[in-house]
Amino acid sequence: MEDLDLLKKEIENYVQEKNIQLLTGVSLNNKGSILFFNDFKQLINIAIEKNIKNLFFDTNIFKEENFEELKEILEEEKITELKLKYSSYFNKISYIQLFFINEGFTFLFSKSSDWFEEYNEDSREETDDNQEEVKCKDCDNLVHSFSVERGEEYCFVCLDKKKKEGEIKIKEMSKILMEDKEFNNCKNEMERKIYLEEKYPDLADNRFFNINILSDRTRALINMKKRDSS
Repeated sequence: MEDLDLLKKEIENYVQEKNIQLLTGVSLNNKGSILFFNDFKQLINIAIEKNIKNLFFDTNIFKEENFEELKEILEEEKITELKLKYSSYFNKISYIQLFFINEGFTFLFSKSSDWFEEYNEDSREETDDNQEEVKCKDCDNLVHSFSVERGEEYCFVCLDKKKKEGEIKIKEMSKILMEDKEFNNCKNEMERKIYLEEKYPDLADNRFFNINILSDRTRALINMKKRDSS
């Protein structure tokens, strides 16, 4: 189980090393095109490549006050049970979001603690009669309540699976594109992006497939090939 308090320090130290400023106290409400990252260092390095100077950083602290919102939907006895179960996590970080917005895309690293996911599941189980159930688009699992509020349509298992599938697809496509003469003839980043959107519209509309990373990875492979042949 990853300690998010330690992860927060790692992010802050890495950002300081890279001379990037964190804008704290903000949360992501954008439901548009979101590009997910499993590694915060990868996201920060891409921000540097795109000359992004500020990153948005949001951390949620789990407090006893969190249970106040349950009073309208749970009996006092149930709330007391949940407090006892999760009291050891009071004042700990429950989730972290690190992101920036560029060219209409939100580049996002998001991490929730295992215990917070369990807490949401427990509180959801108790409120199933009071809340509309939202099933995952790919399986019969229920989407966690706090994820539903953020507009998410997939459960954690399928969400993680789709992120990994997107990463694998990028690696496969970059090898194909490095031999694509039309892509190689594009003069700048915008031309490459338009070319990819027109030739692979299904990928452009896939929020788990990052066209910007695909373009960067393909160019890196092309440059490596040139160096090897020289």
